[in-house]
Amino acid sequence: MQKTVKTAISIPREDFKVIESMRKKSGKSRSEILVEAWRAWLGTQEKEDLDRQYEEAYRKKPENLAEIKSALAASAPVWGKEEW
Repeated sequence: MQKTVKTAISIPREDFKVIESMRKKSGKSRSEILVEAWRAWLGTQEKEDLDRQYEEAYRKKPENLAEIKSALAASAPVWGKEEW
């Protein structure tokens, strides 16, 4: 079974010129440049999704400063007086 699939895409001529310039400078193939760009975009989308999930969770249950201060006070003796 093939590990890659060949496809054709249409992009604006100016974008193509930028891709070609990047390809020539890097010595990479057009496919490598586009796959790297695709993966970077996917990573950005995943990070944005995690950020959205965090924000939604925070809105549902924001931090309780009283609980945080209480936890810090309770853990202070464990850490001792060592300066960090």
